[in-house]
Amino acid sequence: MPWLLAGCVVCGLTAVALLTVVVSMTYEPPPGIEPPKVTDWMQGWGSLAGVVAGAVAAVAASWLLLHERQQAREAREQLRQERVEAEKMAARAVQHRSLLATMWLASSGEARLSIGMTVTNYGAEPVRGVVAIVGSTRVTNVWVLHVGEVIGPGDERPASGRFELPAVLVPPDKRLSPWGEDRMPDSFVTLRFFDSRGREWERTDNGTPERALRPLPMGDPPIED
Repeated sequence: MPWLLAGCVVCGLTAVALLTVVVSMTYEPPPGIEPPKVTDWMQGWGSLAGVVAGAVAAVAASWLLLHERQQAREAREQLRQERVEAEKMAARAVQHRSLLATMWLASSGEARLSIGMTVTNYGAEPVRGVVAIVGSTRVTNVWVLHVGEVIGPGDERPASGRFELPAVLVPPDKRLSPWGEDRMPDSFVTLRFFDSRGREWERTDNGTPERALRPLPMGDPPIED
């Protein structure tokens, strides 16, 4: 872009010079008026050229200022994105595995849901307030497991719980007779935790971590058979 501004300046000055020559050669003063002298032309057109050059310089300075501000904004945005990615890299180190969400029939004849998993911190810094939120895309119910207050670097914590099973999840062919165990369909796990700098994250099915902006759901209460 600087070369474009330089070209505009050169073109502007060239146009002024040509206009000066043309007007000087074709100008005819009114009768009885002495024609302008060469020095008069030079002074007048010099003043005009100064105005044009000043305007071009002002435009160039404004453009440079805007360009520098744009570059500064882009640099800040790039720095912000790099910082966010670095934060997410640390949050990606917290993962769950061995999820087992089992539906079964209790001795009382009521349908139950047993949930178990292991949460591991593969990162270099501890995380705290680790909670697992388990759900199914077939219902609005969620079940909350408090995994651990602190999980250190390289450590893992098991988590498990028993809950009432929503009737809509009971297999149709087993609603009127005793049944053993079935996996809960379409289940998902969202981990919520705080990193070492106090930022709260949530991560669903070991996907991309995102900052936790929603309140932690209460979830269905656990039961003891």
